[in-house]
Amino acid sequence: MAASWDIPMQEDGHVLVTIPDLFKSFLAAEPIIRPDYEKCQDDTAQWLTERLAFDAKAAKKLILADFTYFVQTWVPGTPYERFRLANDWTNLFFYYDDLFDDGELKNDPVRAQATVDRLFAAIDGDFVPADPHDPTLDYVDRNQAAHDEFWQRLRALASPGQRRRYRRSMFNYFSGALRQVLDCENHFEYDRSLGDILERRRDSVGMEGVLSLLYFAFDLEIDDAVMEDPKMKEIEGLCTDLFVLQNDVASHRKEEAENVTHNMVATCRLNGMSAQEAYDHTGAMIDARLDRLDQCIAELPYVDDQVATYVQGMKNVLIANVHWSFRGQRYFGSRNAEVRRTRVIDVLADPEYLKQMRKVSNGNKDKNKRDSVLDDSPKLKAQALDAGEVGEPAQTGASEEELQLELEEAQVLEDLERAKLRVVRVKRKLVEFRRGRSQVCRS
Repeated sequence: MAASWDIPMQEDGHVLVTIPDLFKSFLAAEPIIRPDYEKCQDDTAQWLTERLAFDAKAAKKLILADFTYFVQTWVPGTPYERFRLANDWTNLFFYYDDLFDDGELKNDPVRAQATVDRLFAAIDGDFVPADPHDPTLDYVDRNQAAHDEFWQRLRALASPGQRRRYRRSMFNYFSGALRQVLDCENHFEYDRSLGDILERRRDSVGMEGVLSLLYFAFDLEIDDAVMEDPKMKEIEGLCTDLFVLQNDVASHRKEEAENVTHNMVATCRLNGMSAQEAYDHTGAMIDARLDRLDQCIAELPYVDDQVATYVQGMKNVLIANVHWSFRGQRYFGSRNAEVRRTRVIDVLADPEYLKQMRKVSNGNKDKNKRDSVLDDSPKLKAQALDAGEVGEPAQTGASEEELQLELEEAQVLEDLERAKLRVVRVKRKLVEFRRGRSQVCRS
């Protein structure tokens, strides 16, 4: 099997895994190509190449990434000017996002916060937009200048409600991105539950920004009461989860080589699963949410043409995401068709993030030794108690609802031995959580 792919086998540090089927249900629908797709791709590429000062290699990489295909799939039939703005933002966003993921801001929380503050100052009209042609701008500044220009064009065309929705989406995204930067700096990403990492990824993945541009592109004006209906909010949440999980399945092979851990597959592995079990578990999470999405759409209390357009648009974003993932060369290189057909890929048997987790865990040995001394030293124990290190109720790092969801997801895979073990472990966490809560209530 490896001969046709020339894939390294386990002795070379890799293992073969089968990824989940991402083309299930409505996701199998083939996108229709807009007649102005190539024009929009060229216009956006020229704009972004100039604004970010790309060289020939970077400009070619932008074209090959083909983000315009992703956008055109969820804005069919919209006016070109709105399509173009959605496309400019999406292309720019991928580079902006990389600043926080694995770029200049990943390990620099001070400048990351300053960058976010600067962006909102421009959105709120409290800052003079940067000159995109200023030669003294560095790469981060160029991204900001490009967003300034984008925002001026969006503000001129969008309604107040559409502008407000965009601003809120950016606030939630950057809140998640900043938490991600802090996690990377403090190694917190090595100690996350599945529920915790999914909650954080909901903001940092940028899905809310996509939905705000979807809302703008179709020039929607839906009553706030309809948009805030619990069933609509659940549909948005499910689509966001699916977007996250689709991304994580497709991108993990690329990201593990870059030591990126804010990924559900990586989180599963950090929680003790093998590579195959991690992909299987993520696939089960996708299937459960697809089933629930169908139920929620059928239960929407109010549907008119605009609501129907918005709901179908959310589904189109998910269709766009899986088809785009197998179109460019970002994740699987030139083997897109083969990976889609066989679903077999090679991943690292022992990625760097697992090695770093073990190193961080070994670094806690001194603390464990100190704790054993505390058991025999009343004075030291009293000092630690004052610092809040001893005697507090048991904490798990997740809410009861998140633990319950994690338990349900593990039970989906109870035919796997690892999943059976995880059911026991999560039950133990729930018992510890409830015991800790009881202690707090009694105190």
